[in-house]
Amino acid sequence: MTSYPDLRFRPRPAPASPARTAEFLKTAVPLFRRVPPDAIRELARCAGERRYAAGACVCRPGAPALEIWIVKEGRLTVNQCGWKGNRLSIEVMVCGDVSGLAAVACRTYPGEVVAARDTTLIVLPRQAVTRSIERHPILAREILYAYGQRLHYVETLLYLSRESAAKRIVAALLYLYHKF
Repeated sequence: MTSYPDLRFRPRPAPASPARTAEFLKTAVPLFRRVPPDAIRELARCAGERRYAAGACVCRPGAPALEIWIVKEGRLTVNQCGWKGNRLSIEVMVCGDVSGLAAVACRTYPGEVVAARDTTLIVLPRQAVTRSIERHPILAREILYAYGQRLHYVETLLYLSRESAAKRIVAALLYLYHKF
């Protein structure tokens, strides 16, 4: 089944309190723990909030990569289309997790992101993030580190795909144990 980009109107994110957003980014989001406070304040001033009902699609594969999302409340699932057209759940994202990092380097999102529960996201526009990277190279390092962690995770999934069902179940349970 062919998936087409979601071209529907997306409401602008509601403005969030920059001070509260900056505090959340610094304390609850591992990506920003080593980023200078002035960079976090810059991003917080550009940030907004968007709410999604359970089951709502945040983005589809091929949609223009214009934003980075941070889970403030709720839960997201990241899905890919399998070889047989089935939906594969790649990752579960919880409070403090960052999704949509493809917006930093790519034109489109590679996967589908869906709200697994009623979810509130902090929305960072692509331009704000790229400006902050230019001013604060440590942010680029942290994003590269996050990409490295995700690459390691995907390599582990690939390795496990060749293992027995029992080993895959154990790995999934360990992942979920550490995630929650």
